[in-house]
Amino acid sequence: MKQQAKPKSLDLYTEISNAVAPGGVETDMAAEHGKEYQSAGPKLDPEEMIKMTIAMGRRGTPEDIAHLVAFLVSYEAGWITGQTMHIDGGRH
Repeated sequence: MKQQAKPKSLDLYTEISNAVAPGGVETDMAAEHGKEYQSAGPKLDPEEMIKMTIAMGRRGTPEDIAHLVAFLVSYEAGWITGQTMHIDGGRH
């Protein structure tokens, strides 16, 4: 029996590894514990502080993070690997 060489095109299995680094996200836990993380400086209204520190002017939502993750696991993101994706509304 003759052995055939395996074409290189069959060796396309690669591992893709990316990280998602979310910023402040509106969750029950954030609402309950968020005040513990305010700086010792002047106390600002939380909504005013968000507008001052986040370019998008709002906190993220779990759905914002989910949309990025859904994209990263899709075929369309097949050329993205080894990246840390900061999803923080422009605060990073």
